[in-house]
Amino acid sequence: MLILKERVLYEGCKLYIEFTHRADIIIYSLVLETVTGENVMLYACDTKKVIDFIFDAVIAELNGF
Repeated sequence: MLILKERVLYEGCKLYIEFTHRADIIIYSLVLETVTGENVMLYACDTKKVIDFIFDAVIAELNGF
């Protein structure tokens, strides 16, 4: 696993994009790490553009508050 993008959110929660490569399969995952250390996979797909778009949209929405 490799973290491609990371942003610290409210009260220490982290949102990041994780890259996993197994055999011929590439998976990009959007993960939320809570302040207690739990990792919650929010979304996963094989296209980086989709994950980047969702990540950027979440950050933009949170910045609007």
